[in-house]
Amino acid sequence: MLGARSDCRGMIDRRSSEYLPRFYFDTILFATDQLAFLHEKFGSDRLLIGPDYAFDMGEYDPVEHVMQTPGIGRDDAGRICGLNAVELFGLEPAACGRAVFTTGRPRL
Repeated sequence: MLGARSDCRGMIDRRSSEYLPRFYFDTILFATDQLAFLHEKFGSDRLLIGPDYAFDMGEYDPVEHVMQTPGIGRDDAGRICGLNAVELFGLEPAACGRAVFTTGRPRL
């Protein structure tokens, strides 16, 4: 791996960029174009509502932030706003709340 420091690649056998598809990314960003980039680059199955919600770190309505992002439809929003976390953490879907998207915004 040319260009990588030897002390940073001692425990991996692939380029660091090859590990990125295994990462999850949170949606607490400053602008919808940033979220649109992550959605386009990694897909809706790798995005989660940010873990710093409901603290004063940025978005006061993170679901609305997802819903306002160009290119993210209702199905993708459902995954991002909860279903991905259910799958990632091995939760029982029936034990979790369900958001109903009626007018573009979810109704819990």
